[in-house]
Amino acid sequence: DLSTRFYLPEFHLRFAVSHLFETLKLYYWHNPVSTIEFIVVSMMVTYIVAFFLEISLARLADGGSLFGAFNILSIKRCIDTIGWRHYTVDYTKIMLSIAILAYLQYGIDMFGFFNWIFDLIIGLFIFAIEFIGIGKIYQEYKIKKETRVVEID
Repeated sequence: DLSTRFYLPEFHLRFAVSHLFETLKLYYWHNPVSTIEFIVVSMMVTYIVAFFLEISLARLADGGSLFGAFNILSIKRCIDTIGWRHYTVDYTKIMLSIAILAYLQYGIDMFGFFNWIFDLIIGLFIFAIEFIGIGKIYQEYKIKKETRVVEID
């Protein structure tokens, strides 16, 4: 359990996320250094796992096998073809836009009765941005892969 590793009080993830600002204030007051370390480590692990997972999901959607989609070497070759810097920049833009929209979705409760409609619309935007963005990145891979095959022939 990560909360005991960082000397934080035990928490339920659903409550912690739904009351994020109160949770962060509570943990920061309890142990500021461990709270900051916990947040930074959590964000880094999430980013790294999702970084490779998105490309593997795009490969799976492209019609590959389950084993082939999650093969680390094929994921690395895919990112090599796209370009590590290019993929990292584009992926970071996608994640930042998702983070901003998620904050708008869950962090702002300003519409009262119509808040659930606002949540639905923002949720659809998050879904569209994530999968259209990854689709565009993977499309670049397919184009570069096809041009390499043509150049070799």
